[in-house]
Order: sequence, then C-alpha cells, then structure tokens
Amino acid sequence: MRRLLLLPPVLLLAACEQVALVDPADDFLERSEAYNDMAGRVLDMDVATAAEVPASGGAVYAGYAALGAGGEDGAVLVGDSRIAVDFADAEVSGTLDDFVGVVGDGAARSYEGELSITGGRLGGLTASGWDAAVQGELSSGRNDLAVDGSLVGVLLSEDGRDVAGLRGVAGAGTGFELDGRAVGGTLDVVGERGALRD
Repeated sequence: MRRLLLLPPVLLLAACEQVALVDPADDFLERSEAYNDMAGRVLDMDVATAAEVPASGGAVYAGYAALGAGGEDGAVLVGDSRIAVDFADAEVSGTLDDFVGVVGDGAARSYEGELSITGGRLGGLTASGWDAAVQGELSSGRNDLAVDGSLVGVLLSEDGRDVAGLRGVAGAGTGFELDGRAVGGTLDVVGERGALRD
C-alpha cells in the first residue's frame, strides 16, 4: 500500500502567512496538524488479523482526509472523514467533507460539497481489507475539484484494541479534476474508532 500523504509544515505556514488571521488559513493549519498526528498513530498500528475482525456489529471511524490534485502548483486540501463499517454484512460507507485548503500559492479557502464513499465491501484478499467507490465534487467558489474512482484500505489494531484504526488510499484508475482539467492526484484517509474531535 502506498504511504499516506503527509502535509509539509512549510506549505502549511505559507498558507497562514498569506492570509493572516483569516479563519480558513487557521483551519487549514489546525486540520493539517491533526491529520499528520492521526496519520502517525495509524501508521504505527498493525494490520488486523482475521481473528480480530468482528463477525457482528459495526464501528464508525472518525478522522481526516488529505486530497492532493495537480502536482506542486495544484491543490492541497484537508477534510473530515467519517467511515462506517458494518461487520455483520461486510459493508463500508462514508463521507469526506468540510474540506479546506490551497491551490498553488493562493490563499486558503473552505470548500463546499462532499466525496461520498459507497458500495464498500469488507474482506476480499484479506479479512481486514476493504474497498469502496468514492465520488464527488468540491468547490471554493474560485476553484473546483472532482474525484471519481475508488478507495482501498485496511483495518488496523493496536495493543489489544481490535480494529482500532482504519486507513485508505485512492485506488488505481481514480480520476481527479482541477478546474475542469484532468490531473494526477492522491486521496488518503485515516480514522480511529471512537476518536473524539471538535
């Protein structure tokens, strides 16, 4: 699995310096730091074994999504993620929304819209693996982004806490558009079961 996108501090500080004391810039910095912190914790977890994946019930994984589109001069966004796993029916669904970020060296802006995670299935190659469709559009009023493809990921455990975390990345063939242009992109999701956030 590809390594998760970690947002560089230099880019985060640059966004704040350009629009001092503006809510989207502060929000971008705070969410980026929170994403990096959670990604660090999740990457330290172990892939859940078949015995650790429940056969009944469900769980909600709250966390963050990092979206990059268009390379160095493109978009870097961070948003909230909420992914539900139904262990009994082996189904996965969720939403990625409340994005904020920058395009190129522009000011940080909030984005309306959401990316929907649908038709997800738990299992397959491994008992803790999952995949789902991801699709949606985001707009700041100045820039527009669209994603259409898939997420592939895995459930994670740590220190006796079964399926405590979740991570996922854009699957092969996922399409990204920035202002109507097809561009390369990345989408990385991390979540923790029962994580409390503001």
